[in-house]
Amino acid sequence: MNPNMFIGQSNQRLGSDEQKFALHTVTGLLLLKRSEVIYFQYNDNLRSWQVYSNGGRISKLRTCITAKDILNISPSFFQANHFVIVNIDCLASIDTQLHCIFHPPYNNLDITISRTYYHKLREILEII
Repeated sequence: MNPNMFIGQSNQRLGSDEQKFALHTVTGLLLLKRSEVIYFQYNDNLRSWQVYSNGGRISKLRTCITAKDILNISPSFFQANHFVIVNIDCLASIDTQLHCIFHPPYNNLDITISRTYYHKLREILEII
């Protein structure tokens, strides 16, 4: 079975924070709830995405998984820049320098949204 096909099938069932989805990692399947994901980061040296979940867990995804696959999991996952996809549900704010400020205990993360992706984010969010 094509791993990307499995991701697509699980995405169709993902409707709430309580439903789990599966990610192919180098060691097997990782089952997560959307609310457990903080962000994904592409590692150039490993040539793969890594998922950073609550509790400080970092899991390396298989190299066949693309940013598009990750973004298709949930509308809460948004590309902040070429190398990072964040869970919008974990964001508290974005400052004027486009730095992401996360809810505690993740408020020490240093992630910046590129101007291109920031404009896309503004289009999908309701901003007053």
